[in-house]
Amino acid sequence: MTKSDIFRKRLESINAEADKICEDMQDDIDRLDLLEGIASNAADILEQIDKDFEEKTELTGIDISILFIATILQTVRWYFLDNTKLRTTADKADKVIKKGVNKIAPKSWSSILTSSVPYDAIKHDSGLNTGLSGSTHRYRTLGHDPVMGWIFGTMNILSDSLTKSDVKTTYYVKDMCIKKPLYYNLPYWACTSSAFEEAYRQSKLDIKNLPAAVLRQAIHLASDAFTKQGLPVPFLSTLAPEIVQPLMTKFNLDMYAISRSAEIANFINFVIANFHFLFYNPNGTDDIKHYEARTRKILSYSNTIATGSNLIYVYVSKDAEKLDIGGMLVTIHRLFSDRKFIRDLKHEFVYGEFRKKVEGV
Repeated sequence: MTKSDIFRKRLESINAEADKICEDMQDDIDRLDLLEGIASNAADILEQIDKDFEEKTELTGIDISILFIATILQTVRWYFLDNTKLRTTADKADKVIKKGVNKIAPKSWSSILTSSVPYDAIKHDSGLNTGLSGSTHRYRTLGHDPVMGWIFGTMNILSDSLTKSDVKTTYYVKDMCIKKPLYYNLPYWACTSSAFEEAYRQSKLDIKNLPAAVLRQAIHLASDAFTKQGLPVPFLSTLAPEIVQPLMTKFNLDMYAISRSAEIANFINFVIANFHFLFYNPNGTDDIKHYEARTRKILSYSNTIATGSNLIYVYVSKDAEKLDIGGMLVTIHRLFSDRKFIRDLKHEFVYGEFRKKVEGV
């Protein structure tokens, strides 16, 4: 091979490399132009992606039909199962509880577990103004608080005492009659700590006293929960005693009414969500997350409509016993949780689609 041939081959190689560099540079220029076009039209592109997401999560005809069913179920729930329904009397509840306790509890515990609790006492010595009666003692004694009662009610059982909802006032109880404070002859406000000391002393006297008192507290709360008056909302008797009486006497809004309506509302939501999922086609075009977003929209819309209709009905009819606080709490929770899910899903979708456009250039 002559020197001219070698030179020619090297020149051809250099020209080829130069052409390749020029082509790559042109590709980069074209890519930059396209990226510039995407950047300059980013608002329009994002708006279109946003519209695509709304279309993918928009309720279909089937979805609207299920929304209609869900709304009817939630509305029927609060209308027919108002705060007075599914209740029993204190006597019936006590009979059921005592029958069960006598079967499973040791005989030595039977009398303790079925005896009256001291914070149920209403009778009092002359000269005492306790403010307690058959219609007020449920929300004016801490033993009936669904949360604080586990502490104060157990303490009262061990120390034969009664502690009012203001925490500081504790009376001595004997034979279900409220007596003046006898603990170390202390004033009312100092008696609560003394009652705790007595409860501690009783717990040390016999190892069975404390578990027996806790079980007695559980039995009493269980028997009272489903009665007409029920149990107050936890902590409310102490924090806002002025509103507890109308809630329980006028609206029949107690712990049971609120928790029951919330549980039934959640159960209906569970049934509707699973029913809606039956129509999902895994081989179709719907993404499972987009389908779930539609499910959550159905639940949020149906709960909101049911709660809104409940508030309107109560306002117009003045029938406060149908006020659906439990359902309202479920609605508020759904609005926040479902909105967060859809917002996060939308952010993921928009970011992913925009990234695909940029990477696809």
